[in-house]
Amino acid sequence: MSYLPFTILAYLLNSIAVTVDKFLLTKAIPDPLIYIFYFSLISFLTIFALPFTHMPSVNVLALASISTIAWTIGAYCMFKALKSGLVQRVIPIIGTLTPLFLLIPAILVSQINTKQLEAIVFLICGLILLTWNDWKGRLIKIELLLEIISALTFAISYYLLNLAFLKEDFLTVFVWSKPILVPFGLLI
Repeated sequence: MSYLPFTILAYLLNSIAVTVDKFLLTKAIPDPLIYIFYFSLISFLTIFALPFTHMPSVNVLALASISTIAWTIGAYCMFKALKSGLVQRVIPIIGTLTPLFLLIPAILVSQINTKQLEAIVFLICGLILLTWNDWKGRLIKIELLLEIISALTFAISYYLLNLAFLKEDFLTVFVWSKPILVPFGLLI
């Protein structure tokens, strides 16, 4: 079975979602923090799946909760960068830097092979090719900083979530990672 059609569809839907995000952040929603608040509120609907799970260990709950907080911070930085920058530059930079940051723990535990290194080089070349024309013009330093912070916190989130998934089943980790959004949302 070829996964290429699914990949192309996923990227198409992602590009539509990011374009809508950019439109909302520049026209309808003045502050990305408000956008994150409502985004988190919708994510909290997973609470309805709570009866189909069991209480995870404290370790898994902590990993999943910290992962959710890191992801939320990463999304905020991404939306903030989207508000001030170009969609065609912001998303490829974050999309390339995230796996590069995930490469660090993989190298530290020697879990990287030649094919994966080739994929990293391919990612970097793809980033340069996709964004070459967009580097000209107005590049704001704060935009680049937000993209780096976003990619780093997304990488931390995915790494911690992976550790939680290795210890517990998918639905339990997914559902129990969301209750942290209540106090986090109240802080917002």
